[in-house]
Parts: sequence; structure tokens; C-alpha cells
Amino acid sequence: MSRAAYVASVNGGIPFDGWNFNIINLGGPASLTKMHLTRNGDVYFVEEGPTSGAPYGRILKRTYGSNDIIVQSSILGKWTNITEDSVGDIFAVYRWRSNQDNGLAGVYKQVGGVGTFTQIFQFGNSSSTLYNIEADLVGNVYAACRYSGGYIYRKPPLSDNFSSIGYGGEWESSTVDSLGNIYFGDFGSYMPLNQGILKISNGYSGNSYLTLPSLAPMAMCCDLNNNLYLGILYASYIVRYLYGETTYNSYCPSGSVYRKGICIDSSNTLYLSAITGYKIQYSILNSGIVNYYSPDIGSLDIWDMIIDKDNKLLAVGYNSLYVYP
Repeated sequence: MSRAAYVASVNGGIPFDGWNFNIINLGGPASLTKMHLTRNGDVYFVEEGPTSGAPYGRILKRTYGSNDIIVQSSILGKWTNITEDSVGDIFAVYRWRSNQDNGLAGVYKQVGGVGTFTQIFQFGNSSSTLYNIEADLVGNVYAACRYSGGYIYRKPPLSDNFSSIGYGGEWESSTVDSLGNIYFGDFGSYMPLNQGILKISNGYSGNSYLTLPSLAPMAMCCDLNNNLYLGILYASYIVRYLYGETTYNSYCPSGSVYRKGICIDSSNTLYLSAITGYKIQYSILNSGIVNYYSPDIGSLDIWDMIIDKDNKLLAVGYNSLYVYP
């Protein structure tokens, strides 16, 4: 089915093209929370579910060129994120798995993006709630914990063993740029303890902080020029770091409040999800700061957005995948 939405056009108030979302209900036991686009165009999805108790989620995949979304792993767990490394292996993190694994967080791996997911690592601290995982261009994979006192763990190339590299924080958000630099955003207990944005250079060749005082980053992405954009909790603007800079400027004020979804397409159009009114906003970066909104798309809390290989916007919330156009 599809649901029509409306957005003003760049030329001033004329209906754009209806924002006709194709809505796919995946009918899972838990809420869709994160997606990952692979280099060959496949899209992986993970389901997390509530903070505690059932239902437990799955790992799913849409192969490029197909509209079918199939279950990749029926191992039920609180899956929180998924990524692909430099050789095409897929890594998924869970914060705990259906009351199994002694309640410990861990990582599962799918070799080459085919076959079954198998556990490769389990973290010894049950309070270390894994929430993000990213990979650079040379085989390093990093898993980060979200809650207070959690650390970042690194898997070097040619190994499946993760070890702590420190950096205690509440790593709520993450992304990687086209150069392989990885960014983790410290939520800092809703701002006061925020240490900023940690940048881990490609190849584990150096680490540095980008300052972000008294702000709580909820989502992040990079544009074609490797500039970094952040969606901020309870803020009516987003934050931008120009590549190579360590301080930010407020960007794209709109009066809306952003949450989990933020992405940029190949024409440099920035999309954001908004708590207020459950809308999707977009801004045409190439022509300045121009803010537009889709109308209310229902009581949908969008948790993630990406641009797929065909330059389509994918958004997930609860059990549904929204595709535009």
C-alpha cells in the first residue's frame, strides 16, 4: 500500500509530487531500529524491541534488485545495529539475546553477506549494553556501548576478537565517512556529561574529539564532502562540522525537534526525522537552507533513515519500512 504525503516545492508552495511513500509492513515481533546499506546495494535491517522483556527481534535483508525482504537470522535478540566491513562480512550487535548467552552482549557475523549468522564474540560485562557498530576501510570494526560507563571495543583486521580501547561514554550515535573515519557521539546522560564526538581515523591511525558542549547527539551522517551532520535531542536545529574542523556551527534552524533519522542523498539533500508531528523534513543543501516538511505520516517514531543504491529514501519505525519515491 502507499500513503500520500505533501511537501511544498522549491519554487514556493506548489505540491511537490505527493510524497507517495510505499509502506511495507514487515510484521516482525519487535520494532525495526537500524538499517545498513552494503556496497553492492543490499539493505540489512535489525529489530530491537523494548528495553526489557519480549518481543525479541530478528535480522532481515533486502537483496539489491528485489523487493523481497527475507529473514537472515531467526535468532531472537535485542539487535541494536549492523554494519559491513571492508571485505563484505556483516556484523550485528545485540545488547542481550532472548535471555540466553547469560544475559551478556555480543557480536554475530555473516561471512561475505551470505549464509548464517554465528556468534564470534561475547562481552564479559552484562552492563555493557552494545548499541553501535561501525567498520573502517581496512578491516577494523568498532562496537560501542550506549549506557554510562560503557566503552568502545575494536576488532582488528584478520581477527574476530574485540578488545576495549577505552573511551568511556554513552555512545548513542555513530557514522563513517567516505575516507573510513568513524564518528561516535556521546549522549552524556542527556547532555551534562557529554564529552563530544569521538573521531577514530581510518586504520586506527589516530583518535580525536570534536567539541559538543551541553548537547545530546541522537543521529549523525556525512555528506559527499565528508562534512558531519548531527541530529540533536530537544534542539530546533542540527549541528554541522566542516571536514577537518573540531568545532561546530548550528545549522538548518526549523523549529522542529529531531530524533533518530538523518541521511543525505546523492544530490546533497539532507533528510531528517522529527518528533514534532511525526514528520520527515528535508533541506536542499546545494541551494542554501530550504526547509520543507512532509505532513503527518501517522504516529510513527522513525528510528533510522538511509538512502539506498537507487537514491531512494528508506525510513523505518515500529514494524514498517517507508520507501520514497
